[in-house]
Amino acid sequence: MENKTVTFGKWDEKGNDELELTYLGTIKNKDATYKLMTSLWIWGVSGRATSRILVYDNKNRFLGDYYLTMSCELPKKIKNNKLYFELKCEECAKKNTTEVSFYKGIPKHMVVNCNGATLLIGNFEPAD
Repeated sequence: MENKTVTFGKWDEKGNDELELTYLGTIKNKDATYKLMTSLWIWGVSGRATSRILVYDNKNRFLGDYYLTMSCELPKKIKNNKLYFELKCEECAKKNTTEVSFYKGIPKHMVVNCNGATLLIGNFEPAD
């Protein structure tokens, strides 16, 4: 089911972790179908967060992921067969939207537009 989030655990100040996985849906091109999921892991006493975009093939085999470097960058949906970002954070002083295409396959770099600048927010790390 698209845009469904499953949460494991509950973060608290005692150091308990929380993991949120959200299935965004599929993106297709002429050669492949990719299933995309976001992962948000909240950990540590101060509630730090680690976020990733996970990429699978149409047989649910893990292909790799993007470890994201900004705090606001997790995409919320797939729109028009593209990964759709709505950025609203300190790094982006105003609301910005960016679409990332998989038309030529899995992008090597994940870039978004923020305040008129193009920012690299993650590189694709293939599965071993």
